[in-house]
Amino acid sequence: MNLIRRGINNGELFSLRYKPNSYDPYEIYYSENFGDEFLIKNELNIINYYSYDIEGGTEEGEFFLLYNFVNLMWQNAHIYIYHSTDYGVTFEVFHPFSKGNEPVLSNFSTIIQEGEQPLEVEFCNYSIGEVSEYQWDFENDGTIDSYEQSPIHIYPDTGYYSVRLTIIGTDSSNTFLREDYIHVKKLTGLNNSLSNSKFTCYPNPFTEKVKITYNSNGKPSNNLIMIYNNTGKLIKTIIPVNKKITNKNHVIWDGTDENGDKCNAGFYYVNLNMKNSPAKKILLIN
Repeated sequence: MNLIRRGINNGELFSLRYKPNSYDPYEIYYSENFGDEFLIKNELNIINYYSYDIEGGTEEGEFFLLYNFVNLMWQNAHIYIYHSTDYGVTFEVFHPFSKGNEPVLSNFSTIIQEGEQPLEVEFCNYSIGEVSEYQWDFENDGTIDSYEQSPIHIYPDTGYYSVRLTIIGTDSSNTFLREDYIHVKKLTGLNNSLSNSKFTCYPNPFTEKVKITYNSNGKPSNNLIMIYNNTGKLIKTIIPVNKKITNKNHVIWDGTDENGDKCNAGFYYVNLNMKNSPAKKILLIN
């Protein structure tokens, strides 16, 4: 069953599609040329529905989805309105009517799904229900990486990553898996004084200071050294000052953020703004 609705601009169409008798997610498609070509914008986890509908908005990129949940002979009935301002990529959820027990349904997406390493990804969580716990597995390796509602995560290494979100309610749980959802590519297009060089971080683990040494091939370096925390947030940017140009240059990180505040103990990632340079994982201990 497919639904097609108009957007605000001439030639814009939104479509919601799913396969009957299938566990595949519902798919949101968008066209700007009267349906000659559709691009997939998102997938949704929808179960135990009673009825649903979609509608284009009155602003650029605005999209609405109506989701009516009913079970147990109408003992439980809930209306949800999903609202998007980016063509259905991310949503906010409004819950104007409820009766009985509310279901839990896991849903999430990201604006950025592909980029160069290290890739910082902010997850938009629009799950529904009375959720007591969020369990994020950013690599789908069985390890819970975050319990935040809408976390930020950094992917330091290249590859495709499947992401799983399990939400726990009072009497039920639900899981949504996006397979090969995040694609991290090699850092390219930065062929400058630090290209093809290597760097080290010592000591690691460290307590007060860590020395970041890199090979600049005897040339001045205008590259940035970027420090990320374990949730993927950029906390410190260091600009090298080359008083003496040698093959081995270094900077010192004292474990503080941009405001000069001491960072908490834990894992951090160091990345040099250079070609073919993976991020390095370091451990700050107290």
